[in-house]
Amino acid sequence: MGLSPNLAQAAGVTTLCTLVCILVPWWPRVAREDRRWLLLILLLMLPMNALVFHALRVPLDRWLAVACAETGGVPGWVRLLYAPLTEEPAKLWPFLIPCFRRRLHAGNLAQAAVAIGVGFGIGEAWNVAALLSASPALHGTPWYGLGGFIGERLLVCVVHAGLVAAALHFVVVRKTPGRGVALAMALHALGNAPILLLSATGLTPETRTLILGIWVALFALAMGAIIAAVGYGTAGARNSSPAPRAAPAAAKSTGALSSASISSPTASSVARSASAGTGSALPQNARSRECGGRKSAGHGSRTSALGTALPSPTSTAAPFSGATEYRP
Repeated sequence: MGLSPNLAQAAGVTTLCTLVCILVPWWPRVAREDRRWLLLILLLMLPMNALVFHALRVPLDRWLAVACAETGGVPGWVRLLYAPLTEEPAKLWPFLIPCFRRRLHAGNLAQAAVAIGVGFGIGEAWNVAALLSASPALHGTPWYGLGGFIGERLLVCVVHAGLVAAALHFVVVRKTPGRGVALAMALHALGNAPILLLSATGLTPETRTLILGIWVALFALAMGAIIAAVGYGTAGARNSSPAPRAAPAAAKSTGALSSASISSPTASSVARSASAGTGSALPQNARSRECGGRKSAGHGSRTSALGTALPSPTSTAAPFSGATEYRP
């Protein structure tokens, strides 16, 4: 199936808008140690929508169409579940790999969700453009006449990021991955529900398109709120966690060293030798012990200050289609 030039241009504009509107503000918020692996995950997500659609959804739909041929075909509500059941696991599979799973923690959940959502959403925009290229009615429309496609695809990137953020919160923070994936699937189905509901009404296609556009915008706003709640919630938890108290061992060891240096035989012998006029300078061993005591005391104070300053390490889509039967 070829990609028509106007839809290819629209998908390219969608990609550019996503980079400018989402990735440019997002990148400075990513910690330096997370940038490389999150960028890799973003790239891994680019082909996932097309792979899931052609390798899973199309064969599944064909099999169900044959199985349900005698009962009137596949019900609409079953087709509505294709995207949630296949896409949500496809967005989380990188964390089955230990090297990615070890790097994921409560502090970078929102950043990981944005990386996955943007990568998956950009890939989906190109896949939808390829599917829409089969419609001759769109071939004569210039790319700037496909503003609905561009705007919807941009919002869908936010939607996918929000779904991933909700799932990862349960996976990492609450340690219930099953609930996280189920929640993401349920939210995804909720986002796609208006497609099925509006198709059963007698509204004109123009009215249905308008209502779906408003729904996509509202749903994307809700998903953005989930991203913010996950991101700022975990950051607030880390910032509000009490700093660990400095252990009194350093002070005790300093006091022990001081008392030992005062009461040691070396100190008394030095005092006797000084009074006898044998020399006023400290012997080498006494001088080294005294420096060792001061060095230990200084080291203890540095450890105490460092321990107070360091935070505790343990603290811790919508109707995604545009005038098409494709339901991502």
